[in-house]
Amino acid sequence: MENSSESLQLGSEYSGKDKRRADMERQWDPRPIQELCANKSWTRNVALQCVELSGGVSNVRQEILTCIRWTMEAGAALVFPQVKLRVASNASEVIYHKYGRFAEYDELFEREVLSEKLAEACPQMTIYQDVDSLRQEGPVDETGIFSIVKHCRGREMGSCIKSWIEEQRASEGKIQLIDFDKAMAEYEVCNDGAEIADTFGQLVTFRKDTRYLASTILFELSSRFRLNIDSSSRIPSDAFVGVHLRTSADAVGKNWLPFEKQVRLYKAEITKHNPPVVYVASGNLTSVNLFASSLGTIPVVTKDQLLTGDDLDLMNSLSWDQQAEVDLQVLLKSSYFLGMTDSSFSWAISNARRSIGKRGTCSDEERENGPPKPALKGVAYKDELSAIIGRPNRFFFRTRLWT
Repeated sequence: MENSSESLQLGSEYSGKDKRRADMERQWDPRPIQELCANKSWTRNVALQCVELSGGVSNVRQEILTCIRWTMEAGAALVFPQVKLRVASNASEVIYHKYGRFAEYDELFEREVLSEKLAEACPQMTIYQDVDSLRQEGPVDETGIFSIVKHCRGREMGSCIKSWIEEQRASEGKIQLIDFDKAMAEYEVCNDGAEIADTFGQLVTFRKDTRYLASTILFELSSRFRLNIDSSSRIPSDAFVGVHLRTSADAVGKNWLPFEKQVRLYKAEITKHNPPVVYVASGNLTSVNLFASSLGTIPVVTKDQLLTGDDLDLMNSLSWDQQAEVDLQVLLKSSYFLGMTDSSFSWAISNARRSIGKRGTCSDEERENGPPKPALKGVAYKDELSAIIGRPNRFFFRTRLWT
């Protein structure tokens, strides 16, 4: 998020439903990316396509942004990415993930927004809707898979990817098509400076229907609990605490922070704020109920409890990760946010909130002295807007995720 006011305009198909529901979009300033692109050398006979994009919605978003950033560094064209959708593998209260079909970009994000913003901010970059569109430009030579981890980790990105492209040169007269292997948290976003770090993430925008549902939930929270949630405020004060309770079955399999420790550490932080209500995002309804019981008289709510009628039907029609977009956007607007260290979803929210906080995204103090070390045991990161509980073993998420 930027140090600027947010737009209050809803998507056109939802704007008539309730004028008090604010859109979740931030004000867009293309100038930092325009300067970045103007300083690169460009070619029309090389194109990159982002492949094997998978994971939660936060992971996929970061993978797409990483691919776009490296495409800019290569001075190449971009083939619109596809995403691999996750589905819930059973109908119980505990969700197990498995991967389904490859889907178009707009299953999770706004295709037109990316096209329009790249055209404005980086007009040097040619965008192809798919590989078939690229083939209409001429014969294509697929020359291999580029991997940051394998080919360029620890090296200067521009010279590295250009050298690799040159080594894999296409046949004479053909367009070189390169598969960009998925990568996340492999680039220090502040290397580009604070303005780009704060702007770049706005290229990849969540769907209009999820933005509408998130703003509806905020309105319902405000109405039911008499909270002072000003639609024009970036983060409302003294309204609600947002919690990411990461207890889906896949987290158990990864030996992440267990439910009992999450509850203990979250409860300790919530008690300090004494909020009128706690909003919880979780893939495990059983754990939500147990968590609510542990908080005593403090109300605990989820998106399912706040939406009704057509809005609830709309939410239930969405995929697992589309629904996660709704939660993410509500948590962004919480008065105080609590997440857990093993989750990039939690770190992405904390980072976005940090960008409008006292330190900002790219803190000179942090770059000189290293990350702050919280005095509290069991807290990996803490500032005036968010806290990340657990071990500090994933702190690289703090510096390598776009907001």
